[in-house]
Amino acid sequence: MKPLRFPQSWHDLNTAVDSGAVKLVAAPAALTKYLIFTYAITVACFVGLCLYYNLLTTNDFEVSDVYNLPGYTCRPLQKDPEYQLNITYDECMSKYYVDPTIDNLLLYGDYGSQGFHFYNTTTKQTEYLHHMAGPWNFTSTMQGTLASSETATVYHKPFPELTNQIFTYNRACKVPYYKGFDSSNPLWTDDILDYPLEHAVQSAALSPQSTGNGYGYYGLCNTNLNVTADPADYDWDETPLVFTPDANSDFVSQCGGKGNITSSIQDMIITNGTYVFVHAYSADNGLWIECSESSLTCKEGILSISLRSRSIGMTTLYRSEDLRPQSNNRCPYYEKEISRQAFEYVYGTENCHPCDSFKFNAPFYCEKKVHKGVAEIIALASSNSMAVLSLFIAAGPIVLLKFKAAEEEEIENKSINTI
Repeated sequence: MKPLRFPQSWHDLNTAVDSGAVKLVAAPAALTKYLIFTYAITVACFVGLCLYYNLLTTNDFEVSDVYNLPGYTCRPLQKDPEYQLNITYDECMSKYYVDPTIDNLLLYGDYGSQGFHFYNTTTKQTEYLHHMAGPWNFTSTMQGTLASSETATVYHKPFPELTNQIFTYNRACKVPYYKGFDSSNPLWTDDILDYPLEHAVQSAALSPQSTGNGYGYYGLCNTNLNVTADPADYDWDETPLVFTPDANSDFVSQCGGKGNITSSIQDMIITNGTYVFVHAYSADNGLWIECSESSLTCKEGILSISLRSRSIGMTTLYRSEDLRPQSNNRCPYYEKEISRQAFEYVYGTENCHPCDSFKFNAPFYCEKKVHKGVAEIIALASSNSMAVLSLFIAAGPIVLLKFKAAEEEEIENKSINTI
């Protein structure tokens, strides 16, 4: 029976080497140097690999309802419902959003008689109807049913580089009945009547004869009035719900007599306010705006704008007897400047900025770079360093034998030359 082979570590190799029974592949001094070199390389490799793996990152992702998940970069997984754009809130604010200005606001329509073609279900014929109703003169048929897209309105395109669509508020936008009117008010109902934008869209939805556009029965109010009476008890022209422009507004010099805006009228507008009504749309639509010097819409050509459900513009009234410019003597600057301030008031309301639509365009695909953990780094570095150590130990005999053979050959050559 053959004896068992015991592990090498169970043998007294030093005694064997000293007795000459086992020979080293090289001189002990050379082996010692090589072993120290191998350990140094292994340690350096371990440190280098730790640094390397610490720099490596992997992508961690999560699908979230939040657009700004901490530590992640998030993008929407679909186009937003208001503008049909696939951009982020940060991209919107930094790259695409354009503030409303006198130069980029679009003024369209007039304060005159409006006409409609509509199908009379009783007579089974298409009829044409004229009316003079507008936010300056509500009638029993003006509660949304006969609003006209031809009525004087100022529009703002917040993303002109991306779309022709005008401002369209998102469902989280809640401009209050007047500034400061909220759930702390005992008259608060959270009804559509508490919100001028939603009320206008509701009126537009009741206006199929005029392609789904309309006005609410009250306008925007940018001051806190602390109203204690029920909003439904107000007549629109008797309510204190007015829009107060900036005290530095200068309509007299800018209008140059147009609109019959005198210094006294301007003082009254700034002190007592004026009326700005939300002209809302409840269905997809479009308008062609012909450029003209009087409307200050553009320099030449024809512009088009797109409209969707909850798209809005601003209709500004005058401080005249019938709240319209006399003999259509309009001041485009007045209409645009009041509308500009009205847009800024709306945009300054929580969740109502045009870019806020992209905050609510969930779900979002969120991704971030993640570094490896300490334990994983040490494990990877150790395993690879041990592989390097094993390689150098395995290659040691081959390298040392080669050098030993070279040294012996060199000694032999010297001996021959000496003889």
